[in-house]
Amino acid sequence: MCARALQAVAIAICFAPSVAPADQPIDQKAAVSGVITGLGPTRAEVEKRILERRSTAGAGEGVVVRQFPASSQEFLSYGTVSANGTLVGFNQKWAVVVVLDPLYGNGAVTWRCKVFPPVAAPQACK
Repeated sequence: MCARALQAVAIAICFAPSVAPADQPIDQKAAVSGVITGLGPTRAEVEKRILERRSTAGAGEGVVVRQFPASSQEFLSYGTVSANGTLVGFNQKWAVVVVLDPLYGNGAVTWRCKVFPPVAAPQACK
């Protein structure tokens, strides 16, 4: 993962609330789903570039996170894309960070998912 994505994760964690109510993991899981949905259009754009280039190198350059539909703004407070196409999304209210890391091989793109805090991760991200 590139330094820019790690920096975004560090910033997001620093601004996350430090005290969580007991029921927060359920709400955090919903927020993670919302962040992943909010990153969807950007993920599709990066994936298209990777397939065209046959590499992740430079696939994220110039790509910005756009939120569609507008309702995803409730979940996606901030998003960024690294040069290699790694996506980082953050939900400030529920203090969750989602990192989607693209991998290219055999003519296909797969995505590795990491969620912070891990308790909020869906099964596909564990």
